[in-house]
Amino acid sequence: MTKRLTTVTTTADRSRRRSLLRLGVAASAAVLALSLTGLGHLYAQTASLQIIPQAQGHSDEKHVNLHVNGPSDTLQALLVFQPGAETGWHIHPGPVVVVVKSGALVETHSDGCTTLHPTGSVFFESAGEVHNATNQTNGVAEVYATFDRVLGRTPAAAAGAAVSGVPATLTPRIERTQTAFRLAVESFGWPLMLLAAIGAWRLYTRGLRNRTGLAICAWSAAGFAFVTISALMPVDRSFERYADEFITRVYDATIPAVALLGAVAVAWAWRLTPWLRVAAAAVVTAAAVQAFQQWLSWIV
Repeated sequence: MTKRLTTVTTTADRSRRRSLLRLGVAASAAVLALSLTGLGHLYAQTASLQIIPQAQGHSDEKHVNLHVNGPSDTLQALLVFQPGAETGWHIHPGPVVVVVKSGALVETHSDGCTTLHPTGSVFFESAGEVHNATNQTNGVAEVYATFDRVLGRTPAAAAGAAVSGVPATLTPRIERTQTAFRLAVESFGWPLMLLAAIGAWRLYTRGLRNRTGLAICAWSAAGFAFVTISALMPVDRSFERYADEFITRVYDATIPAVALLGAVAVAWAWRLTPWLRVAAAAVVTAAAVQAFQQWLSWIV
């Protein structure tokens, strides 16, 4: 009788222990799951990236000049135009990117032409461009502007002198020359410019023996003369972008002549040593890659 009672007691203890063990395992699993969930949530909060748009717009311009000569400061600002408010005639020492968040602005240029910038549009202002922006609507217009200017300069300056007819600040010749060279690199690419220089030297050393050589040289010389005059003549900063556009178009018109000069250089190098053949092939490949990239930038 005593042994039977002992056996029953032992069985009950084991049953309670199994129940406690199961309960402990379940509690541990729950704590572990909650811990992993909390860690995952914390990791998601610290590792994720939030992009909160302030203003977004669209522009059809494919070529925008955002170049600044020297170290620059960048300022982003929200401009709020009450109905009828205007900036006044002004210029910027560097390029400006403007996104119209709400409302609309009417931009008046120095030649009297106007441009309407509605909600969701983006427009670019060149350095030295004289203009005025006005809110001609009955509501508030909000725009986000990013000013990029030479270090230490103010984002904008009054341009009353330029508008009233008093001579404005002229761009220095050295700056115009640097701009002309930069536009040449953008239009031709340094590989084609290098080949064209070698080709021009080759035509000069061997003499102009045929009409084709004379035509190539005359074509190139005419383009060089136009660019030189544009770079050396004094230009009002308010009309600088028009001078740059003229230089770019001259470069576009002389691309065939420059390419022919490059072909003369490649033909001359190909007849010499194998090393020059390899070098010429490498430069031609680089010129072709840059030309393809520029072509893509025009169609995309």
